Amino acid sequence: MESQFRKLAGEVRQSLRSGQLRAGDRLPSTRQLASQWGVHRHTVMAAYEELIAEGWLESHPGLGYRVACDWVHPTEARSDGPPFHWDFAHDLAAQAELPRLAARYRFPSGQPDLRIFPHEEYYAQVRQALRRCPAEDLLGYSEPAGRAFFCEQLGHYLRRVRGLKFAPEEMVVTHGSQEAVYLVARCWLSPGDVVAVEEQGFPKTWEAFRCCGAQLAPVAIDEQGICPDSLEAVLKAQPVRMIYVTPLHQYPTTVTLTPTRRQQVMQLAQRYNVPILEDDYDFEFHYQGSTQPPLKALDPSGLVVYCSTFSKVLHPSARLGFLIAPAPLAGRVARLKTVVSRQNDNLAQEAVAGWMAEGGFERHLRRMRRHYEGRRRTMAQALSAWTPALDFRLPHGGMCFWVDTGVDTDPLALNVLSVGVDVRPGSTYHLDQRPSGHLRLGFAYPTPQEISEGLALLGQERARLLDKGRFAP
Repeated sequence: MESQFRKLAGEVRQSLRSGQLRAGDRLPSTRQLASQWGVHRHTVMAAYEELIAEGWLESHPGLGYRVACDWVHPTEARSDGPPFHWDFAHDLAAQAELPRLAARYRFPSGQPDLRIFPHEEYYAQVRQALRRCPAEDLLGYSEPAGRAFFCEQLGHYLRRVRGLKFAPEEMVVTHGSQEAVYLVARCWLSPGDVVAVEEQGFPKTWEAFRCCGAQLAPVAIDEQGICPDSLEAVLKAQPVRMIYVTPLHQYPTTVTLTPTRRQQVMQLAQRYNVPILEDDYDFEFHYQGSTQPPLKALDPSGLVVYCSTFSKVLHPSARLGFLIAPAPLAGRVARLKTVVSRQNDNLAQEAVAGWMAEGGFERHLRRMRRHYEGRRRTMAQALSAWTPALDFRLPHGGMCFWVDTGVDTDPLALNVLSVGVDVRPGSTYHLDQRPSGHLRLGFAYPTPQEISEGLALLGQERARLLDKGRFAP
């Protein structure tokens, strides 16, 4: 019966769209149409009821069924004037291209190797969460700042591993560090405010500030991280509303801000009374020496807002990040989150919290560090084989190399794509998008074999450009 009444309803719709039936026309009775089609009367009634629900027909007791309205073709809807013009108040930068999945050798910036993610172990935590929590609690709405169990376990981890001290009301769970940056910017910035940013960085973060109407003031960086003298010059030249930094594994250069400079940056923020937004996007991956504590751990006056993410240690689609901020700001961010994204995934939070409580989360981190440290060595060996010889620095942590190739990397990146190698030129990470001789090469995602083979092809093209005199700008 179901297929019959749907077919009959479709025939009536077609008559309406073709103009055979017009508004006010009376349709055959259910008995007449049932006899004509050779179906049961209830089948015709079901078809008519569906068309009534869609707004095509009207039912009048004692008068039968009539056509409720005429069909208007979409192309005729605005035939009396020009098409609507969408006039946007703010322009957005072009969306970054998704990974070129067709490329055989890809070196994405900061993407983990999802092939080594312990799917079964994690799925076991998902199943336990579903058994442990009432469905209404786990699958329904919850606090925008995060689930209690996840915040509790995350708090234990951050205090023990990162040396952070904070009250429960100072934490908000976010959809990665990107949402954390946007929410803080939206709460704190007004159109025309100035944000001091590192002159090389992550374009999507810059766009989050610009979406809030902010102006960006570049601060120089070198082999020790952000330059305090340059930062002070910016602070003196104009009123700065916020300072944004990536002190550990600076994005994209991977350098770590030295202890002396950390103190200098904190002192400048205090002197000029400007808050710092610290983005600690890949704390877990450090291979040489002890990891420097976050600026937030050195913050006696509540000037530092700290954000981070588990996108690199879990998987990007988990969208589990967090921020730690003074309670007035954290509360405001949580209220804004109810408007922007309402809350994070309860099931993901509960599963990760259980994984943390059982110790599986940190076992996974140790496995990932071993994998990535081996791939870091493989990439260093592959780069050492390039001719002419390459002068590069082995990163102490992170998931990428920042390599000065000696050639303009815009044509280099374009040319190697034809042989299946996907890399991003250094101009991508400059605030002014000026040409650059650098590449940010991710070593976490490709296998050791892919690293060796892909970088061999990349090295060949670099040598060819050097022979042609296409040196770095």
